[in-house]
Amino acid sequence: IQYDWHGGNNQKFYLKKLDHGYYSIQCKNSGLYWDIEGASTKNSAKLLQFPWHGVGNQQFVITHVKNSKYKIQPRHAGGKVLDVEGASMDNSAKLIQYDWHG
Repeated sequence: IQYDWHGGNNQKFYLKKLDHGYYSIQCKNSGLYWDIEGASTKNSAKLLQFPWHGVGNQQFVITHVKNSKYKIQPRHAGGKVLDVEGASMDNSAKLIQYDWHG
């Protein structure tokens, strides 16, 4: 989920460089990894935390777009990117994968 910054360990992540420019992203608080639910390739699939298994739905490429903006793409999902569900600005909005729309 997205939430205002408060500095807790649930808002801190370790990025580990993998092969071919991909990263695993591990939550400092739980020790679990970012994971696209069920390895889905569909729009609106949820970003979860899950134990490491190393498949493409736990591997991400981080690409600079412009200024201080980046896009994060799961390896397995053919060009989808991480997105905030419904373009919400609210605390507790879910993070999902979705087609890139800039």
